[in-house]
Amino acid sequence: GQIRFDKEKDYYTVDYSIDKHFRGKGFGQKILIKSLRKIREIEGYDLTIKAIVLKSNISSQKVFQKVGFTQDINLSNDLFVHFKYK
Repeated sequence: GQIRFDKEKDYYTVDYSIDKHFRGKGFGQKILIKSLRKIREIEGYDLTIKAIVLKSNISSQKVFQKVGFTQDINLSNDLFVHFKYK
C-alpha cells in the first residue's frame, strides 16, 4: 500500500491505496493510523487533514470514519464524500 499527504494552504489532504490482493485485511486503517501519528508528530497536533473519497468507495469511507474523520456535508456532493480530521 501507499499513503500520501499533500500540503495545501492551511491543511493537508491525504490519499491512500492498498493493493487489491491485500484489501479487506485492515491495512488501510493501519497505514492511516500510523501515518496520522507521524505527520502530527512532525507538523503539530492542531493540524487539519482532509480526505476526498468517491461516493461509491464505501470501504474507504468506513476506514476514514473508524480512524476519526468526520464527514463535511457542506462539501460533499453526488460523486465525492469529503472528510475532515482535526
